[in-house]
Amino acid sequence: MTDMTEDRGMVKQYWRVPTRGLIGFRGDFINSTRGEGTMVRQFFGYEPYKGAIQQRQNGSMVSTEQGVSMAYSIFNLQERGQFFIGAQTDVYEGMIVGIAARDTDMDVNPTKNKKQTSDS
Repeated sequence: MTDMTEDRGMVKQYWRVPTRGLIGFRGDFINSTRGEGTMVRQFFGYEPYKGAIQQRQNGSMVSTEQGVSMAYSIFNLQERGQFFIGAQTDVYEGMIVGIAARDTDMDVNPTKNKKQTSDS
């Protein structure tokens, strides 16, 4: 990434990537931005080969809810991946909260709390 700017809730990221690194990326980009992103490509110039492009090994754990993360849900979701957040962290819908054990993105609800039972 060479630059990133934010204006009125919109983020612009500038990357310098070889063309071969963009092959197959459009679908991932559309999924990641839920169809809201715009990708513009511009040829910068020729450069010497710099080696193989590393492939993504894991997907992301993405929050489906806004609220405060709960220890109960994080504990129950641990086997599905590694969390970046702990309990009592403010999260928003679409926030990446961890790395999934699988190679695809996974929707999770870190705000889910244990249902209270009555002892009547």
